[in-house]
Amino acid sequence: LAAELPNMIHVEYIPGTGGAGVRGGRAPNGWTEEGVAIISRFPLSDIRAVGMPPSARSSDRNPRTTLAATVHIPTPGKKRSTVAIRVIASHLSYDRNQQCDAVRDKLKPWLDTLLNDDHKKNPIAADHQLLLGDLNVSPDFEWPADILTKPQALLDAMKTPCWTNRPLRQMQDEAPAF
Repeated sequence: LAAELPNMIHVEYIPGTGGAGVRGGRAPNGWTEEGVAIISRFPLSDIRAVGMPPSARSSDRNPRTTLAATVHIPTPGKKRSTVAIRVIASHLSYDRNQQCDAVRDKLKPWLDTLLNDDHKKNPIAADHQLLLGDLNVSPDFEWPADILTKPQALLDAMKTPCWTNRPLRQMQDEAPAF
C-alpha cells in the first residue's frame, strides 16, 4: 500500500476488535481481522474511535469500529494556514438488525458528542465533516442512514425498524398489508 500511495504518510488504523481503549468485540473463530483506516497526505490529529460489538439479535458476529480524525489541509496562498476537516471512517454490518443497533445505540450518540466537542473547539471546523466507508446501506433499507441524516422529530414520526428492539422479521410479519 505504501508503494501505491507514496504521498500518503499519515495513517491511523483500528481493527474491528478495537484497540487504544476501544472495545470492539471478539472476532468469530476462523475470521481474519478487519478494521477501518484513515490515510492522508496531510497531518491528522484528535484521533478517536468507537467500538460497535455485535448485538445479540444479529447474525453477524463480526465486531465493527468507527474511526475519526481531524485532517489539516493547507490553505492555498496562505502561509501556515490550514482548514480542519473531521473525517470519519466506518464499516457497518451487512446484517440489518446489527446496522440499526450499531447506528442507533453507538454511532449516532458518539457522532453527536464528537460534533459537540468539535463545535466547542472550533465552530467553523465543526461544519466540515465527512462520513465515509463501507456503510452497507441498500435502497430498500435506508433507515440506518436516516438516523444519521434526518432530524430527531422526523425519525420519531417515521417509526422505522431502527427505532425498536424487535427483530425485523417480527416487524415484517406484523406490518399491515396495503
